[in-house]
Amino acid sequence: MISGKGIGLGPLKFILNNSIVINLLTVLILGLGIFCSLDIRREAYPPVDLDIIDIFTTYPGASPKQVESYVVSDRKRTAAMVRRA
Repeated sequence: MISGKGIGLGPLKFILNNSIVINLLTVLILGLGIFCSLDIRREAYPPVDLDIIDIFTTYPGASPKQVESYVVSDRKRTAAMVRRA
């Protein structure tokens, strides 16, 4: 038996004096963790919505209008030609 006086020794005393209860609580927590991990829904290929894409373009020294006319417009046409599966 552990004896001691002081603030905050209550939980520590309980743990040291009741090791069987603490071991059973540990086994219960581990069992619940294993049970919950088996119940988690897993998907190999989750559904992905591909209706919108983002295109980032850098063209140093060019104005936004130049970037749009030279690069973005061409990429938009190319993206529009891609067939949907």
